[in-house]
Amino acid sequence: MRRAPSAHLRFRFLCIQSPRESSESDSESPQNSESLSRRIEKLWKGEVVGSAFRTWMGDGFPVHRGHVFHAINRLHKLNMNKRALEVMEWVIRERPCRPRELDYSYLVEFTIKLHGIEYGEKLFPRIPTEFQNELLYNNLVIAMLDKGVIKLSLEYMKKMRELAYPISHLVFNRLIILHSSPSRKKLIPKLLTQIRSPPTCPPTIF
Repeated sequence: MRRAPSAHLRFRFLCIQSPRESSESDSESPQNSESLSRRIEKLWKGEVVGSAFRTWMGDGFPVHRGHVFHAINRLHKLNMNKRALEVMEWVIRERPCRPRELDYSYLVEFTIKLHGIEYGEKLFPRIPTEFQNELLYNNLVIAMLDKGVIKLSLEYMKKMRELAYPISHLVFNRLIILHSSPSRKKLIPKLLTQIRSPPTCPPTIF
């Protein structure tokens, strides 16, 4: 004779997914309205990004961090950097959730992409001190290297060494790519040495 499942087993099965996880996945599921990212992507030129957030919340969906970063990743892939910056500015300004280090890192990254390094440098000291950390510095340097600016990047790398912040391998990857021309290849061994050096050593590439 088959035994009925115990109440304990039924309880464990029903608690596999938390209410928060359920609400986040439901809000992006096909049976609901378009995802927040899709709404942002479909905005007309000149239409403010806040309108997408307002309609999203007006339909009863909360703004979770997962929605924001899903939108940022898609906008980045679509080369819609202006929209990505607008999203991060809205998140920092309206605070649907407490901004964290990744939010500010994206803000710096897209500010440099859209407005240049000078604006990124001016923005940096205005970010709360608690978030001026390893991630923010690495993203700042990477954004500079993506613009082909080496000398200033090295100055920030030196600052990172002084603060004992590890330098991301992505930084060195970009430096190696920028030094791949025949006239600069001789500097690559020094870059490789820097990768292996402890974080307290200042860069000595030049």
